[in-house]
Amino acid sequence: MVGSVKTDGFHKDGTAGFYERINELMSYQEGHVRITAPAIELSSVELIKTSGIPNSLLHWAHSCHTGDIACGECRGCRKYQYTLRTLYDKQ
Repeated sequence: MVGSVKTDGFHKDGTAGFYERINELMSYQEGHVRITAPAIELSSVELIKTSGIPNSLLHWAHSCHTGDIACGECRGCRKYQYTLRTLYDKQ
């Protein structure tokens, strides 16, 4: 399982079609190995709500594209900040 969500479709490797092709390749090469992206049609907020992940664990996460510590400026950090704002604004 991979954790791609709807907004990851911004890149080719975040689309349902990409994962379908990867799944076909892995099935062809490895037999019973499958690749799935069960949240590909969900937004990050929908996935968080569906998963029931506790806020205490969620706040340890980050998606920085530049390093191991959140820079707060890159696309990944901005997406994380937007997700948290959206999640808490709707509660």
